[in-house]
Amino acid sequence: MPRASRASALIFLLMSHVSAARSQAQQQPATPATETEQSYRRARAVLDAAARALAGDKPLPGMDAVFFKITGKLYHRNQSQRADGPPDATPFAGEVAVDFPRNWMVFERSSSFPGGFDFSNRWVRKGEEATNYNLLRKQHSPTQNSGVFFENVALRRLPQHHVKTAQERATSLRWVGEAEFNGTKHNVVSYATAAGGVVTLYFDAQTNLLSKFETLTSDALFGDVVAETSFTGYQTVGGIPLPTGQVDKRGGVLTLDVSFSGHTVAPLPESAFAPLPGFTAAAQAPAAQPAVRELAKDVYLVEGLGGGGYRVLFVSMRDFVMVAEAPLNEETTETVLRLIRETVPSKPIRFVAITHHHDDHSGGLRGYMAEGITLVTTPGNINFLRSVMRAQFTIQPDAYARSGRRGGPVDLVENGKAVFTDGVRTLELLDIGPGPHAQEMLVVWLPQEKILFQGDLLNRAVGGSLQAANDTTAHFYEWLKRSGLPVEKLIGVHSQASAMADLETTMEMRRQRLCR
Repeated sequence: MPRASRASALIFLLMSHVSAARSQAQQQPATPATETEQSYRRARAVLDAAARALAGDKPLPGMDAVFFKITGKLYHRNQSQRADGPPDATPFAGEVAVDFPRNWMVFERSSSFPGGFDFSNRWVRKGEEATNYNLLRKQHSPTQNSGVFFENVALRRLPQHHVKTAQERATSLRWVGEAEFNGTKHNVVSYATAAGGVVTLYFDAQTNLLSKFETLTSDALFGDVVAETSFTGYQTVGGIPLPTGQVDKRGGVLTLDVSFSGHTVAPLPESAFAPLPGFTAAAQAPAAQPAVRELAKDVYLVEGLGGGGYRVLFVSMRDFVMVAEAPLNEETTETVLRLIRETVPSKPIRFVAITHHHDDHSGGLRGYMAEGITLVTTPGNINFLRSVMRAQFTIQPDAYARSGRRGGPVDLVENGKAVFTDGVRTLELLDIGPGPHAQEMLVVWLPQEKILFQGDLLNRAVGGSLQAANDTTAHFYEWLKRSGLPVEKLIGVHSQASAMADLETTMEMRRQRLCR
């Protein structure tokens, strides 16, 4: 057989085998998609539709740069004057600027906490370097872990960021189901974050735009809570749909309600990211480790908590130990309990008192509750404490949840005063409220040592510099004058020891500021 004929025969034979294989494959039933595959494919279709709605034919985010302003209200969950009731609100203003190709960002915000605790900052990031400008003190400092920071404060306000992140985490993308939100049908999908959390995205079934995202997390005081952000509307700028507002809730409690305006989708000038002139470097607190310092015989201070921003007082009485303040979270309490027992190993810890209900001062309470230690507080905090005791901790069961306890002993500071004595030493808890920062506020007075321990009533900047007294400090000053207490040393939860002369100085600085 000629060589060409043999080649043709081989090709014909090969094609016959391929055709037979195809026919056999068509006759065999296809392997059904698993539940995981089906869930992913359905979620992927929703996500791809959202990407087209938010960026058109361009890759996400669909724009090179974006700028907008923020105005509205900040709601102070667990940071208001009262422990129960709706949270207090203060005005909130700021702006966001993002240059995506250069990875440059700006986030600015100004607001306050109840009682005159104003804050105003501008963060500028250029690549991996970021700077925090304190607009009130005219100081600058480096911003640590700037990628995570800007994702939490700036990029989270852009729906395009969430869809792009979900695309990058596609192996974890799953269909959740259909749901109604604000009276409209939504397609709901979820994805896992790099940190191990899960984000749930709600897309409008008609427009494919992102209406809401939420995460399930564990709160130090209230356990299993949902943190959610919803976008209140959209407008198209430069062909790109951008949100016109945002509402945040945590555990169903409103925390932020703002509007966005002044949108631009265009290249931003370098001046938008320029360093601010006239700012000096802020003092940097050295890295602090928790440690015990003796203030007087049997009177101690645990310092270095929360990176150095918190202190806890404890007093060794004849037969027991009394603790003042339970800041931050369970881990902080575990550290404090360990250090107390190393310092005073022979006495039980019987009482813990909190200066006020704000969660940075009471977030560690459940660690004391787990051991049956008596909580000492004011009458207005009872409902707050009951909620803390009833909270469900199934995501991250804490020591109290694992203990199986229900409730716990509580002593009230009634008629503004509670006295603890062992016949030799006396410790007094005094309620100075109602004040601008909290309706009920305790201070710890040690008459023999002439030491007064307080939280948020007199604070000093990092490095110890004094600042003009705010409304809260002024209220404390007036109360202290009326009380007639012969205070020699003021110990702060948030700041180093001060003398009465320091308090007088802050009040004079306040008077000068008000006279300008």
